[in-house]
Amino acid sequence: MNMYPKCTYLLVILILTATLFISGCISTKSKENQTEKSLVVGEMWLNPGSGFDPLLDDGVLITEKGLITETLVGSDKNFKLTPALAVNWTQINDTTWEFVLRKGVLFHNGKEMTAYDVNETLNMRVKYSPYIRSLMQFDNGEVINKYVFHIHTKGNNPILPNILHYSGTSIFSPDSYDKNYQLIKVIGTGPMKIVNFDSQTGTLTVTKNLEWWG
Repeated sequence: MNMYPKCTYLLVILILTATLFISGCISTKSKENQTEKSLVVGEMWLNPGSGFDPLLDDGVLITEKGLITETLVGSDKNFKLTPALAVNWTQINDTTWEFVLRKGVLFHNGKEMTAYDVNETLNMRVKYSPYIRSLMQFDNGEVINKYVFHIHTKGNNPILPNILHYSGTSIFSPDSYDKNYQLIKVIGTGPMKIVNFDSQTGTLTVTKNLEWWG
């Protein structure tokens, strides 16, 4: 009997192989006067609801552990909200929040992140996640210009920025999916980008994003 079916491969172990330019890692090799190093991480306690598809999972793997996608709102070590992909936000009225995006942020495919991408991402998320839709009290999104968009809620939701810090609301390029919303490849903005994901072994390989805004 197979104790670890494919649908729960991430529960057993996640091996995150990150090609990093950092010190103190496992192996090194010289390449054109640069030192390339690999960090191998085995994850044994991944949340059972976690996974790889941003529309179907809670984002813990690709956002918090893989550092592939990022959220609009960040936090410091004291859990105080800080700018991330959005540089500031304002509640205009009881049911409207305005978010101003950070300029010059690139997705891993080289395209600039705009309000159109963010709006489409959030619309996809609430379509596939009743939980996120309920938390946000999401009614609709509205693009004001390339770097400004509004979120309209069904009621007064003063904690919306806190919710947009949740990994399940991370932003990805719409190019991550085909026209039938089947995942092609997770294209985020984070400090790591995907090299390969082996669904049979649960092995995720990422490399440093040299164009990361941070």
